[in-house]
Amino acid sequence: MTMDLTTAEVDELFQLARASEDPEAYWSCVTQLHARGGERAFRLASVLCDSILAGERCLGADVLGKLDGYSEQSRVMLRPLLGDDSPAVLAAAAASAGFTHDDESVEQLVALSAHPERGVRFAAVTALLRLDDERGVAALVELSADGDGEVREWAEQALDQLKGAAG
Repeated sequence: MTMDLTTAEVDELFQLARASEDPEAYWSCVTQLHARGGERAFRLASVLCDSILAGERCLGADVLGKLDGYSEQSRVMLRPLLGDDSPAVLAAAAASAGFTHDDESVEQLVALSAHPERGVRFAAVTALLRLDDERGVAALVELSADGDGEVREWAEQALDQLKGAAG
């Protein structure tokens, strides 16, 4: 029997996401948490950002990235995660920093654009696209020559999008 996520409580959604081994089910829970928002979701996500478990730090970052009404508080919670040891946490934090339009994280995102893990570089691309900073544009130019085809294509698309917005 599957649970109707639209009627699940915020705490249940966090529990389901934490226990999920299926990316689609995980993101369904996170999307519901984004839609619900609220103080409870913010507080639980913030606690997870300090967890010793990388998966929980990822969940905290993923929720904070698109939690309506909490952008400034989310930025503060996400910044320390941009220096995490786990590539998965770095990727989640980088993507979320872009969604919260955290201009103060540009230097960290530029540094992550040279990370050896493809997923971290990819997340840096998606974040830098949303920030439109000249340091970020320079990093996107570098990433447009990345050895990974998907990272390279996204960087090229990001540059085209930024060029279109400027022109």
